[in-house]
Amino acid sequence: MNLNIIKIGKSKGIIIPSSIIKKCNISDVVNLYVKEGKIIIEAIENPRKNWNSEFIKMNQNNDDKLIIPDGFDKKYEDKK
Repeated sequence: MNLNIIKIGKSKGIIIPSSIIKKCNISDVVNLYVKEGKIIIEAIENPRKNWNSEFIKMNQNNDDKLIIPDGFDKKYEDKK
């Protein structure tokens, strides 16, 4: 199948026919990479798979601390 490359803002892209989207079980997120000069697009079954176990590991390693203030610091609580 030949597809035209179209301009999308400052980028370029293609429109993938819905029949191909359905056949490949693609929903909202895909994995895209280049291998041996070819662009590969793969469906992602569950983009957040294993997140829960990874969060548990982060907590066990003490690596789940906030890196920016959450907006509810002590000064805010004192003003209530």
